[in-house]
Amino acid sequence: MPPVWLDGRIRSEPGCAPVARALARPGTQTTTRVVGGRPVLVGRHADRLARDARLLGLAAPDGETVRRAMSELARDVFGDGDGIVRVKVCAGEAGGSHLLATTRPLGDEPSTWRAVVARFPHPGPGDHPGAKLSERLAWTRARALCEERGVDETLLFDDGGRLVEGARTNLVVVAADGRTIFPDPALGAVAGIGLAVIADAISATTPGELRAEDLSSAREVVAVNAVRGPRPIVRIDGAPVADGRPGPVARRLGAAFAAALQDDLRSAR
Repeated sequence: MPPVWLDGRIRSEPGCAPVARALARPGTQTTTRVVGGRPVLVGRHADRLARDARLLGLAAPDGETVRRAMSELARDVFGDGDGIVRVKVCAGEAGGSHLLATTRPLGDEPSTWRAVVARFPHPGPGDHPGAKLSERLAWTRARALCEERGVDETLLFDDGGRLVEGARTNLVVVAADGRTIFPDPALGAVAGIGLAVIADAISATTPGELRAEDLSSAREVVAVNAVRGPRPIVRIDGAPVADGRPGPVARRLGAAFAAALQDDLRSAR
């Protein structure tokens, strides 16, 4: 296991007891991409961590500490390369909270994704609407289904048959009538940073209600998160979405996201 950042410093002994306890504790987390040794969209990630920590009744980290954790660990592990940093806030043993950052390689980056539909329901907004929790059974099961089926994403519908989110992404759908829609956040999806970035840039993207038949007739389905950006889903449960190729909205969202990353990198210099 590579080094981790815990409570103000990098620890090269990631298996030590304090790190193991922090890893095991539930909390909230956020995950960012590292480009050329620099974590991107750090301000948005810090804001989300603070908001979600407060929702969980945890002491919220300040933005500068989150930036330090991401930047110092990214530089130590990746140098000038690319990768992923995840930062977690969880309760401390004697009050307060821990701030823990870990890394992983970027991995494969397929330009198009395949998805399956979960046969179990999304649990809904729960007690902490919009928060990105470090532990939630439905997400864990959905990610395991991705591994089992050899796909990139699992789509989660609630018990009323409404699309909510993916195991690791928010979703954008171009409906048969041409409207660009994402599932209503009130249904319980994570308040995703990737979606916020493209929603800022694409004003026609609006929340709405989507059901299985809307996916079957959709012109495009796009998965979005802050690490990968927009990724067109071209097959669901083995069936093609429209003609099985990325569409113009996916390309437009991808360009908007790429521009936002470049602006963020320039502003951080």
